[in-house]
Amino acid sequence: MLFFPIDSVMTPIEGKVWRTYVEAESGKYDDWSPVFFEKSYDEAIRTAGGVKIFEGKVSREELDRIKEKATYFGDEGSIDYWNDPVRVYVIHRADGGDIYIQLSGNTAGGSIQILQKTPFKQTITILKADQIQKDLAEKGKAILHINFDTDKATLKPEGKQAVD
Repeated sequence: MLFFPIDSVMTPIEGKVWRTYVEAESGKYDDWSPVFFEKSYDEAIRTAGGVKIFEGKVSREELDRIKEKATYFGDEGSIDYWNDPVRVYVIHRADGGDIYIQLSGNTAGGSIQILQKTPFKQTITILKADQIQKDLAEKGKAILHINFDTDKATLKPEGKQAVD
């Protein structure tokens, strides 16, 4: 899990994580350019279909709110939210495994964090009438998972199937 600033709110996202810190070769510090670093990644991410969803600094109040949960702060590849602005991108994927990328650079180097979101997997199955009857006989109850449309009282098609 990593936190990403989305609409200025540090939002936890679950998935596969890759983090690193990039810096100039030892002794070649004049070769490092935070502008080139950020521009290069911006172009590469946009070419891959990414969209920038945040750019700026995260408030201290927001960082204080999550600091106990973000136990990776200070590790290799951590973003220095306290001092540097951050850029956040998302590449939307049809399977729901969206890719979130955040990066930040300064005069010494840059940090990159990439997370591939874990797509939603349906784990609820429809009970058949004979299973419902068996559960009622053995347990005195049967649990039905009825899916409704989000924030509505209307049933989704699979919810209607469960009721039928």
